[in-house]
Amino acid sequence: MLFTLVIIALLTSVSVVGMQNTIQASRLTQSYTSFSLAQQRAQSALFKAYNYLNNEDDFEVNDESKPVIAGLYPQLVTIEGKTLSAWRYVDRNDLWRDDRYVKTFRQAEQPSINQDYLNSYLSSYIIEEILKSEKEGAFHSYRITAKGYGLSDSTQIMLQAMVDLSASKRQLSWSIVH
Repeated sequence: MLFTLVIIALLTSVSVVGMQNTIQASRLTQSYTSFSLAQQRAQSALFKAYNYLNNEDDFEVNDESKPVIAGLYPQLVTIEGKTLSAWRYVDRNDLWRDDRYVKTFRQAEQPSINQDYLNSYLSSYIIEEILKSEKEGAFHSYRITAKGYGLSDSTQIMLQAMVDLSASKRQLSWSIVH
């Protein structure tokens, strides 16, 4: 009888340890899935911005912090005497979900009662027109910054791409910012 109780206690402790490992593995899997989803959404926004640049002839920006068309900026913006790149301005002021400042993509325009409004955002992007000198002539380079959201608000990926739309129309580089 005592032997049976010892065996049952041993099996119970092994089961508890196994369950802890399963829970931890489940959390890691969900975290990886959320990260992958955020990266896919950021890449999708990056390609949408690239297509926008390829299809639009007019890129209208102003020197103020608020763009004429949502998501289109000059490379540098000056706010309260500080000069920042536009993507840093948007990131520092957490404007990635504000339709007035960035181009956003959501799951649903009108979220249901059960759907969190902030979690309905999938991705957003901005396009910055890169400064050019008069010596360079017809130089049309842009920096696209895209942000994608995962399953939770804490999972965010930001991608950047440099694009040259002069005669060659090519992507010069891209990187993961954070």
